[in-house]
Amino acid sequence: MFELNYYNQSNLWNENPEEYQVQLLADIISMIPQDTQSILDVGCGNGLITNFLPEAIHVVGVDPSEEALKTVNREKYVGSIINLPFADNSFDLVMANDVIEHLPDEIYLQGIAELFRVASRYVLIAVPHTEQLEKSFTKCADCGKVYHINHHQRSFREKELIDLCHKEWKVNEIRFSGDITRPPLDPIEPALIQQFQGYIVYDNSLCPICGSSKLVNNHNSQTQKIIGNLRSRCFYNQGQFINEHINRSEVIAFYRHQNTQEIKIAKSTHFEEKILSPLLVDFNNPLQQVKQGFVEGCFWSLFFDKNQPETSKNSSDAIHKQLFNNVIIYFPVIPDSGDKIVIKIATQKIDEIKINVVAHDDLNDKSIPITNCNYCGHGEFEFLVEQAWEINTYGSAVSIEVIGEASLENVEYIANRINYKAEFLLLKQGHNIISYNCLGYYRSWALFVNSSGYYPKPKWLYLDNLDCFYNLNYPKVSLEVLMVNLAKRITQLSNQLVQKESERSQAEQAYARASKFETFFFKNRERRISRVLVLSHMFPNSHQPNSGCFVAEQVKALRELEGLDVRVVSGQPFWCNTKNPVKFAKLLLQYGKALRSTNWFLHEGTPTLFVPYLVGKPLFPFRFHGFTYKLAIALLAKRIHKVFNFDLVHAHTSYLDGFAGLHLARQYKKPLVITEHTNPFSYLTSKQIIKQITKNSLHNANMVIGVSQSLTQEIINFLSDSSGYKINTISNGVDINLFHITELQSRNISNKKVLRLLCVTALEEYKNIFCLLKSFQLLRETLKQIDVKLTVVGGGSLEESIADWIAQNGLNDYISLLGRQSRYEVAKLMREDCDILVLPSRSETFGVVVIEALASGKPVVSTRCGGPESIITEPYLGELCENDNPLALALAIEKVWSNIEKYPAQIIRQFVVDNYSFERLADNLIKLYQNI
Repeated sequence: MFELNYYNQSNLWNENPEEYQVQLLADIISMIPQDTQSILDVGCGNGLITNFLPEAIHVVGVDPSEEALKTVNREKYVGSIINLPFADNSFDLVMANDVIEHLPDEIYLQGIAELFRVASRYVLIAVPHTEQLEKSFTKCADCGKVYHINHHQRSFREKELIDLCHKEWKVNEIRFSGDITRPPLDPIEPALIQQFQGYIVYDNSLCPICGSSKLVNNHNSQTQKIIGNLRSRCFYNQGQFINEHINRSEVIAFYRHQNTQEIKIAKSTHFEEKILSPLLVDFNNPLQQVKQGFVEGCFWSLFFDKNQPETSKNSSDAIHKQLFNNVIIYFPVIPDSGDKIVIKIATQKIDEIKINVVAHDDLNDKSIPITNCNYCGHGEFEFLVEQAWEINTYGSAVSIEVIGEASLENVEYIANRINYKAEFLLLKQGHNIISYNCLGYYRSWALFVNSSGYYPKPKWLYLDNLDCFYNLNYPKVSLEVLMVNLAKRITQLSNQLVQKESERSQAEQAYARASKFETFFFKNRERRISRVLVLSHMFPNSHQPNSGCFVAEQVKALRELEGLDVRVVSGQPFWCNTKNPVKFAKLLLQYGKALRSTNWFLHEGTPTLFVPYLVGKPLFPFRFHGFTYKLAIALLAKRIHKVFNFDLVHAHTSYLDGFAGLHLARQYKKPLVITEHTNPFSYLTSKQIIKQITKNSLHNANMVIGVSQSLTQEIINFLSDSSGYKINTISNGVDINLFHITELQSRNISNKKVLRLLCVTALEEYKNIFCLLKSFQLLRETLKQIDVKLTVVGGGSLEESIADWIAQNGLNDYISLLGRQSRYEVAKLMREDCDILVLPSRSETFGVVVIEALASGKPVVSTRCGGPESIITEPYLGELCENDNPLALALAIEKVWSNIEKYPAQIIRQFVVDNYSFERLADNLIKLYQNI
């Protein structure tokens, strides 16, 4: 009933293409016959495949979702697969990619028939391969319906696709594509997965029965570990190496009309082959390096580089130039005492090298150092396994760290019981396709790789019947036995927890801490980016505790909510206001001493390094600060990197931090992200030196973030080239615990006789405080029956002239200047002494104070000055008015006050919770980091 609502969700279509979609696109393009002049893409979605089909071909996309079609840039129509708005034989080729698995039984065959009806020569169908539907089930919390998160209705193997072929049509090719994934035969019973692993939670879920997005969350991480252990034991408890390679996430069927000639595929017979151990990790083989996540049931060893050096995208040999010295490896083997781990390193200083080898038993939450080591010569070390450990979902986990001037060359796990050997192929950079034709059609396997390397030979292509898959040869374990074992294991874990804690409250706290740490550990192990160095000259310090609070809160959110290791380097001015040579020389000596003595310390739990940089007239004016800041960072770069081996540099502002951050990013070959906050941004573009530095920083960053849509557009206009693709908008966040509503607000109680206005701003020219003062005068004259009062919080160069203006106009009894206040005082003022927050600025990149007021349940009146237009998007949040117009500002304030009941505090606050909480901010940043 609600399926169409599901596909019309905008969040469903805003994702970047996943790896399996890139592989699928490459395969589809390679399968299009040369005589194809027209293609119909049925269920084209947002055009991830449609948009990239050859431009010389007439391509039409059809999808029932208007939301999805917004990003399709070929000819497109809203339509359904069961009633395509085209005549018979209208297109040379008709394709449906990841579509038919969604079709309910009552329209399934009708939809398939439509594909063949409108095709004149070819039909191409791509579906998930042997998907275990139960693994992706979720449960509606409102009506109890159990359904697939993506509304998949059925699973497909080669046989099911062959059976789809209509009369007068023939199967030309079956190709296995997509990601490398877990083998399709899961040794764990689906019922057991449902009972113990629980239903999964998915952001875009929508119940097909009642339309609810609420889900039952009964996920249990410990039982998931146990199931992963059981599954891997079944996979790897073999007497020989299993290498059938049917574990691909997608399968493509290509059909041709019987009147069309067979599309021949040349079988490649010139592959270079090797006999290797699947338990050998060769660090010169890029195909063994995992970038983001390991694969369940993978039958050869893979490794993840914890240091994650950036590789060149243009060089197939880039990985050969990397130095690996801190990795985690998953071996497809069940460890046993007496096994060996042989490590070979490249070094000139063997006596100065230390190697740490640690096995990870995630099931029992422990790490086991392997210390029995024997040096064999020629850089080869042999570590003896004296104690077995439990394997996890991905196999046997081992971390290896080499300390000293050395690099790992290879690591081999040597099992005491079995001698593992297998055939490996040399895959070339690009699209590798292997095919076999002895079934009346071609069966093919394809893999698109960025670098050349050896890969296990997919022998399954030469089997007579893929449906047989392969025999796992594990002892049959009944559902009852598995359930009993799981119950025993969970009981043991519970008893251990009770034994360790003497009081219930202490046990709960320890469990919470352990769960949080466990979550962060597993998250970061799968992440490409887990260590972030933040550069921010605005970071709060003892002299300016409220400076750059939004940066500090962002760092805190990433550390506490997502478990990233985020550390801060903050440039602090070292004043040198002299041109006297003697004084200048003394100041330089003092500066050198200050630079050398700077040390890391904890700033509210965050490791922080304050770095002095030279400022002051006449020698170091603002236009030179970028150079002195960069120099300071460059002088301390080695110290910073030695203490913190960061994966990414995140600079806040492009002129100072971005310029220095670019130096660090280039020196250590790490990605750079710049968040621009400068207000007004035009200040950076008005002076030639600053303009060039700003442009250089932004142009060379891997990703640029604007904190509001207006600022993002300014940056795009400023760069005026093709850099728009790497510019995103991620708003600042707000502490919804500090800024909250009062009991009176929750009951909508207000005093209509008193209007309390609050303005929190810097008292500088661009904040336009005099516009507010003049509008306040007008309000006092207009609203004579109401006691209108104004409180101004903030300091700046105009503080004295503002006080004089207030006195001259006899408003001292009605306007309070409180100066700078702590954020706790500001939050209290917003809750208790404010009815409307007013922002009269000429320019705002974002306007954190706006979301702070909204989180406090207060409506906001603001000029149209940039950032607030992106925030005040709903009528119940407040009003926007013409910039630099006291009358317009006064009328907007009067409108809100006259209709104050239309601005309910609870709804205003909920808007902020939904859109600007730290949880949302951290999640947006994590996604951006991982996709760089």
